[in-house]
Amino acid sequence: MPKYFEVDGKEMDLKPGAIGSHIKAEINVITCRTQITKNINLLLGRAGKKLAGFICTPLAASGITLTEEEKRLGCVLVDFGADITTVSIYKNNHLQYLNVIPMGSRNITRDLVLPVKGWNFYDTISLKWDHQIVATRRKPGSRLNIAIADENDEEKPDNIETMTSGKTN
Repeated sequence: MPKYFEVDGKEMDLKPGAIGSHIKAEINVITCRTQITKNINLLLGRAGKKLAGFICTPLAASGITLTEEEKRLGCVLVDFGADITTVSIYKNNHLQYLNVIPMGSRNITRDLVLPVKGWNFYDTISLKWDHQIVATRRKPGSRLNIAIADENDEEKPDNIETMTSGKTN
């Protein structure tokens, strides 16, 4: 995806047909696993259909939600999916930056809901002992081993407790 073009030292619109001896371009390369596109084409081929093309989700989202003026002036589009968050930055009608963060609205919702449900396990532990807590992720209903560390990050074996909890991080 082109972001910027220069032909013979002059900035040009991103339209084909310019002629010159020197070209300079700044582009974005968006990739995906080829197996995904092969599977989609195979599925559609079996149904007797042909796919017109592929489009990156952030580009499709910007086409629906942003105006040409917003993209020209510059804007940020943040798309919160359940499992991923996509950040797209537009300026001069072109995608300038794209990043996919592997954390989505499901993570945010969980972080907001846990305190509301009254499960303040970590707050309770930190109030009881003014030390750092070392914990690991666990399955619901599994045992949780908590090692209390002192200010030198050394575990105090006499303060290690085992608790059972149906809650997950």
